[in-house]
Amino acid sequence: MFAIMPGGAWIAIAFFFLLSAAALTSAVSLLEVPVAIAGRLGVSRASAAVAIALCAFLAGVPSALGSGPWREVSLAGRQILEAVDFLAADLLLPVVGILVTLFAGWVLPRDEALRHCGLPRPLAHAWHAALRYLAPAAMLVTLITLAFD
Repeated sequence: MFAIMPGGAWIAIAFFFLLSAAALTSAVSLLEVPVAIAGRLGVSRASAAVAIALCAFLAGVPSALGSGPWREVSLAGRQILEAVDFLAADLLLPVVGILVTLFAGWVLPRDEALRHCGLPRPLAHAWHAALRYLAPAAMLVTLITLAFD
């Protein structure tokens, strides 16, 4: 598209530069939780931010190289990016969903959970029962189905 526009090369450079800047500044917010945890452990925020950003960068290198120089590398019969996608989307998301529902349904005090759901009282009790029993069971079935697909 940029190739057919007048001045398209300059517009492409500006577009991708600004897109990269937007992605980088958005990614900075993802560092806040691990940096705060490291800060509680006595590590300086600057050191923690650099170390965690470096770890995140290094964790992304195999995915970036998986379509190029490492395209022949496979994990469980999948290319690297496909394996990472399977791990993140098909396994970790349902597992985290199950853990969140178990926490909200069983660990969080009932009155607090009902207060946060924002539903009228009779509906809130039905929601809490579904959160305790129905949601984890449905997510577990989903996880098992995805794992054996």
